[in-house]
Amino acid sequence: MMNLKLSFARKLNHQGSSPLHSVVRKGYKEMAIRFLKIDKHLVRVRGKKGKTPLHYLCKVGNQLGLSDAFLEASPDCIQVVKNRTTLHIAIQNNRLDVLQLLIRALKRKDYY
Repeated sequence: MMNLKLSFARKLNHQGSSPLHSVVRKGYKEMAIRFLKIDKHLVRVRGKKGKTPLHYLCKVGNQLGLSDAFLEASPDCIQVVKNRTTLHIAIQNNRLDVLQLLIRALKRKDYY
């Protein structure tokens, strides 16, 4: 279905989640990777309260190992939502694993 109508991947459901948000939340790593192969910009789709799938991973941790894939697909997805970046969210939730990954990504990309 995604191949037929790519715009479905950007639509939010009644809970305010995109399909990528949903598969990440449910722990479907392979499906999340497939979404990225179809359109790498899906990591920038903002769901409820303007949060991206990376913001969710910064809150719960990188158990699926998707943070690297998200940052590689779209380095700019380290965005500000309500004056908080993904770094803030990782620190607030004691996610050292994600924080280290984000810092490495920031070193690779010039944000000045």
